Amino acid sequence: MSLILANNDHNHSIKPLKFFNEKSPILTTRFNTTGDYIATGNSNKNITIWKVPDNKTNENIIENIEYENYSHCFFKSAVTCLRWSSIDPNQIFASSADKSISIIDLNKGLKIKTFKDNSIINEIHNSKKDLIVSCSDNDGVKGWDSRSKDPIFKIDSKYPVLTTCIDSNQTRFYFSGIDPTINCYDLRKLDSPDWKEVNHTSSVTSLSMNQDESYIISKSLDASIKYYDSRLFIKGTRSKPYVFDGPTCSLDDLLIRCKIVNIDGKDLIISGSNDGFIYVWDFISRKLIQRLDGHNGCSIDVDVFGNHLASSSVGGELILRSI
Repeated sequence: MSLILANNDHNHSIKPLKFFNEKSPILTTRFNTTGDYIATGNSNKNITIWKVPDNKTNENIIENIEYENYSHCFFKSAVTCLRWSSIDPNQIFASSADKSISIIDLNKGLKIKTFKDNSIINEIHNSKKDLIVSCSDNDGVKGWDSRSKDPIFKIDSKYPVLTTCIDSNQTRFYFSGIDPTINCYDLRKLDSPDWKEVNHTSSVTSLSMNQDESYIISKSLDASIKYYDSRLFIKGTRSKPYVFDGPTCSLDDLLIRCKIVNIDGKDLIISGSNDGFIYVWDFISRKLIQRLDGHNGCSIDVDVFGNHLASSSVGGELILRSI
């Protein structure tokens, strides 16, 4: 099982490459911090690691090799989200519909820590210090530290929380979901939110912060992506007249993710879609600059390293291409 890669220079153009992962929906996809590996998690409970070889490799193959050829089932149900550790390059944090979060050591091929929750976990996100925030269907938002068995904080919610993110400095975190309110909390005072903003007409499935964390974007089942100023000193409304239309949604949609990235000094918004396309907008002009095909069925998750884009779909496809 392999993908042919033209060159492993992360800013070099490559032809779109497609890999089929046992026809099981790939719900989560992430490059590691150096861009040398891609990790995927699917509804068939598996985590798969793909290694991108260096330029010295003549065949230039992206192989499914045991961490270096590695695919393993760690959970009792679907892998809903995964993130690479910011501190240890050999560790992955992964959440599951089996109501657990695990820290996985890829060298050992073992779960070295497991946190138990009371509900299906929809998304996790980690800071530079590897504080993990999680959101779930029935148990709100929680913070986890590897040194503790129990959550170090909890924010209750009346409705399922579908998406969350935390800033790199571990100061503030954000969440939203069935109730489309964007909530911002300061970790130093959790009794009430720093700010709230309601600007969508349907559930929010994804949040993402830009490179300097000055603003945040949200994707909703109302088929729009919107922009908010995240800076604390901003008074009044935070939503901006920036609406990025295009990606289709349906009420039975999976949790389609979006991401804001910086490529060559330009901010781009990238999103999956119910129609299977990957949409790319220029943030400043708000123009749709690319509509990328290749997926059969809903495209779910996206990630970028350099100018390489990885995207996954309900059809079990992982596609790597240049943007």
